[in-house]
Amino acid sequence: VDVRYTGLLGVLLPTSQGLELEVPPSTVEYLQKQGIDVRVLQTEQAVKEYNALVAQGVRVGGVFHSTC
Repeated sequence: VDVRYTGLLGVLLPTSQGLELEVPPSTVEYLQKQGIDVRVLQTEQAVKEYNALVAQGVRVGGVFHSTC
């Protein structure tokens, strides 16, 4: 999905439970240049943040790993 056309205001990028997975700085920079707020959080925190933002009506997306 090309985030430029999604209308998202924010994206959450989990790092996994044990922080084994890293988000490349270039990914964060790309999203920020598109005007999207990026938050890189440990998976459990990312889920909580996602749910809180959705409850507030914020158009937010997340890339969650099913094995985390």
